[in-house]
Amino acid sequence: VITFDLNQLSNIPQLIENIHTQYGKIDILVNNAGINMKKALEEVSDEDFQNILHTNLNSLFAISREVIKKMLIQKEGNIINISSM
Repeated sequence: VITFDLNQLSNIPQLIENIHTQYGKIDILVNNAGINMKKALEEVSDEDFQNILHTNLNSLFAISREVIKKMLIQKEGNIINISSM
């Protein structure tokens, strides 16, 4: 188990490098992190919405990009994206 704040985008490349170094390869990435505001739409601020996008979209892209770099070298691996509404 590895605990990591995916909102720290600049630290994701080092995270993936550390995982790859420790385990030798990355077989699978399951993107299952996300947040949601339990507010009515008219109560969601621009800052709230940007936080949702950053967590749910930007972090997913950043970690997938770094993992796929390793998977392309390995010539194998799978990325699974889980989304809930």
